[in-house]
Amino acid sequence: ILAKAIRPSAGFTSITTNFGSIKNWGWEFALAYKKQLNRDWFISASATASTNKNQAIDIGSGTTTSGPTGSGWENKQVCYNGLALGTYQGYVVDHIISNQSEIDALNAKAVELYGEGSYYDKASTGPGDFLFVDTNGDGHITAADKQYLGKRLRKTELRPQPFSKLEDFRCFGLYVWCIGTGSTLLG
Repeated sequence: ILAKAIRPSAGFTSITTNFGSIKNWGWEFALAYKKQLNRDWFISASATASTNKNQAIDIGSGTTTSGPTGSGWENKQVCYNGLALGTYQGYVVDHIISNQSEIDALNAKAVELYGEGSYYDKASTGPGDFLFVDTNGDGHITAADKQYLGKRLRKTELRPQPFSKLEDFRCFGLYVWCIGTGSTLLG
């Protein structure tokens, strides 16, 4: 279920729908231990780990998923054929602008290429702001400079459950669940 872009003449920009073909694959492993202490008492522990991937196979012309808007966050997650669901798209940061002369030189080059009123990024860009990489080399920052930065789906997930069933006494059990994941957000 994704937010699929539709024609603006419909009165909306997208609809939430189940569409397309997605391929998912990966591995999941489990390890468990159980020990009987005596006739009535048991202890046990278990853990699972998984690695999964997915890919959009056929979702038509593509879609963008929801996300905050403004300040360059438009269409931050995208999905097109061949990409993983929830792929992040954004600008690559070169460095933090340290002085006004650096941005003045870039703005002067943009004016030279595109005329008065042109800027490398925005009129308000100055010291302390990120200097984004002009990936297409056209002299200013536009949506065409966005790159795929990573994906939302974790590469690996470890779910330790060291005391999933801590003790058993005849028909009674004490359960303690410890579940967590470990991974970087952008894979």
